[in-house]
Amino acid sequence: MYFFHKLFIHRVKNNLINYLVPFVFIFVLSIPSWIALVEPSINFWGMYDARNHIVRSYLLSRAWDSGEWYPRWTSEQYGGYGYPTLNFYAPLVYVVVAVLERLVPFFGGVYGAYLTLTLVSVLLVFSGTYALGYAVARNKPVAVLSSCLVAYGPYVLIPNLYVSGALPHLSGLGLMVWLLAALHEGWSVAGDARGLRGGWWWGTVMLVGTLMLTHGVSSVLSVLICGGWVVALFVRRPDWSALVRVIVAGIVGASLTAFFWLPSVIDAHLVQTERLQLGALNFRNWFTIWPGYHPNLWGEQWRKFKAPSCKRSVWTRCASITDGSQKNA
Repeated sequence: MYFFHKLFIHRVKNNLINYLVPFVFIFVLSIPSWIALVEPSINFWGMYDARNHIVRSYLLSRAWDSGEWYPRWTSEQYGGYGYPTLNFYAPLVYVVVAVLERLVPFFGGVYGAYLTLTLVSVLLVFSGTYALGYAVARNKPVAVLSSCLVAYGPYVLIPNLYVSGALPHLSGLGLMVWLLAALHEGWSVAGDARGLRGGWWWGTVMLVGTLMLTHGVSSVLSVLICGGWVVALFVRRPDWSALVRVIVAGIVGASLTAFFWLPSVIDAHLVQTERLQLGALNFRNWFTIWPGYHPNLWGEQWRKFKAPSCKRSVWTRCASITDGSQKNA
């Protein structure tokens, strides 16, 4: 009995060291990128996407009070004219925020639940990037470095945290990088029971379905990115059976979520999708313009790379230079 107890404790200890230590490094090295989220002055109401998502989550929670569990039409929006919110917007984030708001009162209502889920999504991005980096390189320092590069990159964290407050987009990107890692690991061991025939296959199915219910644009991007990833895996190691399993996993995951995306695709002609190329909605406005950041459209861009406990830090200095260059422009 003592032997099994000692063996169990030894394995748990090794697992904690193997998994927690890299995340401690990621947590410390990435502090300037996310620390502003825990400041009391953070204002999601000043971020266009964030306030829309918070309102939708609140309205979904109130719809539950009246017995509507999946209301595709939200009558309270747009001055009472209503809007087919859940017919076009992926529902999972709104559902999770509404559940947290109702079941965990100390979060501080819908706003607090949204903030909490945003922090969880940051962890999702970091962990997924680490998993993908380690799957490819089999090197923990390289995986930690890849997570830090994403933390300070121009697109994934900073715009979605402080410019738009787009929690669904951030969560979708985190799920997409986890999907890339799952495809890589599943393909690497596809010849035995641990591969795409077993846990990794079901993991791929779950990630595909969860991603499609989290963010529509990320789902479309994942088709292109993951498709290219699978082609690269096939070129490196041709395996027709693994290719078939990947395709089937994608079809199964998509089929499980057809209740959402099928009506959205059918009714796409009813909305003005061409507006995504105009003005503040133009995707080109979401990339870095160095030495500035990007156009001051909305949000709290001044919070980027801010470390409150280190007023003279390099990141704070960089932020002040960036803000000054924007004002002069």
